[in-house]
Amino acid sequence: MQKSLGKIKEQLDSTENILCTLQCSFDQYVNRNCARPGILVATEQRMIFYGTPSMNFKNEIVEEFLYEGISSLTLKKNIFGIRIRMQYNDEFFKFNKITNADATTFVETVNTLRKK
Repeated sequence: MQKSLGKIKEQLDSTENILCTLQCSFDQYVNRNCARPGILVATEQRMIFYGTPSMNFKNEIVEEFLYEGISSLTLKKNIFGIRIRMQYNDEFFKFNKITNADATTFVETVNTLRKK
């Protein structure tokens, strides 16, 4: 996780700080089963997902989501675990397989920042 955070810090502006982090999988295509493991962070200006290279994914990915483009960010809990669903610029994204329990704090933080 420290290596992933280092890669994300390389993407930050000098005025940005990491406020919250989640280890999760990023499902860019909601109707397909292709979840990409990585880390999701929230800063004062945006969310950034960093997906590490692995056996199934040869290249790393960095996706950023500006708060202005987020229409909704919701937390869902069910018997399979916790999932975050986001509508961003008319597209839907899912973050699932969340391994730390800070998902509620993460969603509350992002929703507060995006409404400023």
